[in-house]
Amino acid sequence: MFAAIVCLLGFVAGIIYTTRAGLYFLDIIDHFITNFSLVAVGILECIIIGWIFGAKRLREFFNTVSDFKIGVRQEIPEVLAHLVLHYSNAPLLRFPIEDEKL
Repeated sequence: MFAAIVCLLGFVAGIIYTTRAGLYFLDIIDHFITNFSLVAVGILECIIIGWIFGAKRLREFFNTVSDFKIGVRQEIPEVLAHLVLHYSNAPLLRFPIEDEKL
């Protein structure tokens, strides 16, 4: 019975892709999954790994295997600020270029 319900739900969910607007729906869903879900999963992975290993242990490991040394005060706030300010696509967080309109 469970398999029949799963098959029926899959059929109903997939029938929208067989219409003329199917590729549009696929594009919308693909855009949502790649832009929001993958970023959320990546952030959760970072939080979970940091929670399990701890900042001190991760800092010691990174300092032994990399040329760039991380200090005690150079942890999460500075890294998050760098990621948000330099890699964000949100127009309000970026400095506008002269010809760029917000």
